[in-house]
Parts: sequence; C-alpha cells; structure tokens
Amino acid sequence: SNPATFVITGNGSINTFSSNNYIQNQTFTINDYISGFNIFAGTAVTTAKPQGPVIIKNGANIVLDSDGDILLDNGFEVQQGAAFEAK
Repeated sequence: SNPATFVITGNGSINTFSSNNYIQNQTFTINDYISGFNIFAGTAVTTAKPQGPVIIKNGANIVLDSDGDILLDNGFEVQQGAAFEAK
C-alpha cells in the first residue's frame, strides 16, 4: 500500500494526476491520450493560453483521463467519425 521503490519495466508509465490540464485552441487529427488531476476543455477555460475551440476531427481518437473532474465547456466539438472517451 505504500511501496518504498518502484521498478518500471516495459513501455508503460504511471500516471500521478498531480496537475490540472487546460485544453483550448487545439485541433486533434490523430489519436491522443491526455491526463490530469482535473481536465478543462473548451474555447476559454484559462487565460494562460490563446483562446479558441477544441475540435476532434474525423478519424481522431481522444481519451481524457482524470483523477478529478472533466469540464467540457463551450467550443468543445467532436466531429462525426471521431472517437472520444472520458474516464
């Protein structure tokens, strides 16, 4: 339950979900996996990045994996033929 060390083998990784992830002004055209403690996606979810819509294009497969909340705000679009999963 509280290991002193980790031994990582293979190509895997351990997600710690220690920070929030803000996604805006981005178009996805390929498969992608995005993780974060909380995930915010939409046109204007933070002022730290340029504002704009989040678009998942036909053929792309996007997975949002959060330990907390996932907020899909105005400007979040999944086009026909795209795949989207929130965990």
